[in-house]
Formats: sequence, structure tokens, C-alpha cells
Amino acid sequence: MKRPYLSNQSPLYCLESRKRLAGEILGLSLPKLEGLAARANNYRECTRVTGGKQRTVHVPMPLLLAVHRRLAVLLNRIAVPHYLQSGQTHRSHLTNARAHETARNIAKLDIRHFYPSITKDRVWHLFVDGMLCSRDVASLLARLFTHQGSAPIGSPVSQVLAFHVVRPMLDELQELASRHRLRFTCYVDDLTFSGDGADHGFLALAGDVARRHGFLPHAEACYGPGEDKLVTGVMLTRDGLRVPAPQLRRIDAARQELLLAEGNESRRVLLSRLIGHLAAAASVDDSFRPELSSRCFAARKLAAALPARPSPSDSKVASVVPRLRPMRLSYGVGT
Repeated sequence: MKRPYLSNQSPLYCLESRKRLAGEILGLSLPKLEGLAARANNYRECTRVTGGKQRTVHVPMPLLLAVHRRLAVLLNRIAVPHYLQSGQTHRSHLTNARAHETARNIAKLDIRHFYPSITKDRVWHLFVDGMLCSRDVASLLARLFTHQGSAPIGSPVSQVLAFHVVRPMLDELQELASRHRLRFTCYVDDLTFSGDGADHGFLALAGDVARRHGFLPHAEACYGPGEDKLVTGVMLTRDGLRVPAPQLRRIDAARQELLLAEGNESRRVLLSRLIGHLAAAASVDDSFRPELSSRCFAARKLAAALPARPSPSDSKVASVVPRLRPMRLSYGVGT
């Protein structure tokens, strides 16, 4: 993995030329990139179940997807602060929870409507004020990487783009936590503070910071000594990390659905869902690993018995990606 660099060493920093953005960085001619930004049918809508909730996501079509992946590569090269636990190698919801495992007091909040809050205007200001790009470069980037006025759930660039948009707020929260001798971590939009002063009074101060930056704090919770504490889907108990009760109920429900399934295709879908739940549980509690292993073995056997299911997008992606020229990047101040 390449070594991270500071934001002022990014090829995007001080970028003033849309032609250079298109040709050297995103791998398309400027007319093609402008046409892509103006196209109406850039996304396909679908639903995904995450955390037990069904969400509508907008997945970029193949050419735009390739462009989004390129920007994600560049933004992910920028060094991030230690408090960030999402979108980084060897960091996850589990490492986020473990960072607070021994704390007596924990306070947490999240940001209401997080991705819809990453608006086109905020993305424009990120590139103009944060990356010092020219206004027309920032305008093109904002059009390319937002959908219906905000960062789309379903794009590979949205999480890292959202982080850089909200980073001024997060950095201020880190300073606030340090002044109160608290530990602070961020996992996407889940903000967790731990230490003796992590209480409702501190959360009021943290909420004021969020509101001052134009975001709405939501789902505040505080835990005291001796209480089980739920942090990013992991229960912190006196006996160690445990799988939360709602996740256990989802596993039981998935098992029952699989027992009642009719037909191999239905079993394949339900088995895949159960494996996802078991994998999440096994990351916390090793006792789920034997069942996870056996279910994965069953899934492989079932897949072998079913006709091949080619992905409808595979050939499209394969035909699109070669159209993007290799990045020709110079690092430091752009022109």
C-alpha cells in the first residue's frame, strides 16, 4: 500500500484546469467528462438491507462508477487522523468499539440524515476552500460526485468524500474531547466519546459544535459504570465483547426463513443473508465461526448445483474501464 500524503500533496490540490482534471486525473477527454456530468441516467436505484434496515441506494452506472473509483483512490491517499475508524485498512466497527472497551463512561451521537447532508454545495466548498481548486474545477467535481443534490449512498467515493466534507467539524470535536480528557472515535457518522467526563453535559457541547457546522446531532446516548454499552453494533460488557440481542434475533429469523425456503434459488438468497449475519457475529464472538464455516460450505455446494449466474454489469464494466486512460499524476501543487 502506498504511503499516505498530506492534502496539499494531492494531485487535486490547487487544481485549476478542467482539462487536466479530465485527461490526467480522471482519464477521459474534457468533452466526455462534461457530457458524463450532464447525463440524466447516471445511476440505477436498488434496495439493500444493512443493519437490519432496508435502504434505497443509487449505484453509479459503469462509466461513472469507474470515475468515482478513481476519485476514491485519490481521496483515500490523503492521511487521516487517528480518530477515524471507518474506510481504513485494519479499521472497522469492531476496532471502533474496542477503542472504548475499558471505559467506565461512554457518550455517543450520530448525524441525522448524514449522506443527504453531504450536499452538492458542501462538496463544492470542499474543493474550493479545502483543496483550493478553481471554481469551475470544483463545480465539475461537485456535479460528478453528487446525485439529486447530495452524495449518493451506493457510490464507492461517498464515504471518503463525506469524511473530508465533515472533517472540520470532526477535528473540532477531537479538540473538544481532548480538552475534556476524553477519547474520541468516528465510524462514518457514529461519534463516540469515552472517559470520566463523557456525559449528557458533554454531549450538549458536542451537539453545539455539530450544529455550528450545519449538521444535526441525533440518537444521543450515555452509559455509566457497570452498564452494558452498545458501540457501532458491538455490545461492551464486563465479560468482554458480545453480539447485541437484535443481531441474535436477526440470525434466528434468518435460520427459520432458510428452513422454510422452497427451491434452490430461494435457499441461495436466504443462505447468503444468513452467512452475512453470521460473519458479522463471528467477528465479535468466535462461537459463531463453526456455523459460519458449515453454512459457507453449504453455499458452495448449492452454487455448484445451480446454473451459472453471470453478472449483468460485468461485461459493461469490462468494456468501460479500458476507456479511462491511466492517471498521469504529478504530486504537490496542481495547475
